[in-house]
Amino acid sequence: PLVTGFGGSRVTPESAEYADGVRLGRALAVGGLTVVTGGYHGMMAAVSQGAKEGGGATVGVTLTSLSDSVWPNPWIDEEVRTSALLHRIDKLIELGEGFVVMPGGAGTMAELAVVWNLAIIGALHGKPATHGDDQALKDAAKRLAAESGVQYVEANTILRADVMPTPTNFDEVIKNL
Repeated sequence: PLVTGFGGSRVTPESAEYADGVRLGRALAVGGLTVVTGGYHGMMAAVSQGAKEGGGATVGVTLTSLSDSVWPNPWIDEEVRTSALLHRIDKLIELGEGFVVMPGGAGTMAELAVVWNLAIIGALHGKPATHGDDQALKDAAKRLAAESGVQYVEANTILRADVMPTPTNFDEVIKNL
């Protein structure tokens, strides 16, 4: 199964957030999941690095418009190029059988909003969505939940959307983080 991780590009390898991303990627890989990210740096690199360290596979969904100035991170096994940002978000969602939202900025919030909207209208088809222990993301998710009627369960440091039943291995990996 493939899990898409959404996260910011500005997280540095020296930061605690990066270390958390590596740990998450490793746990997902050990749990038998392939990691899909936006393919670039920051949290995308951290989760990809962890997945590779955990013996897993990675997919990076990139933008052709950035190919002259930004390169995929070195832990990407397969690059899927898209022509536009909205196509990239669509491909990240299409490929993922579950989603993890990590610390990030406006782009990460946009990705979270798209996933949430798809969950609300029933278009995720049972794909689970979670996000890590980042207060800004928790606050945004709680607001979205209150406005949309999506129910939440907070377990450990993960706030999980109980939109529909989740695949057992995804749930187990997330609970054990």
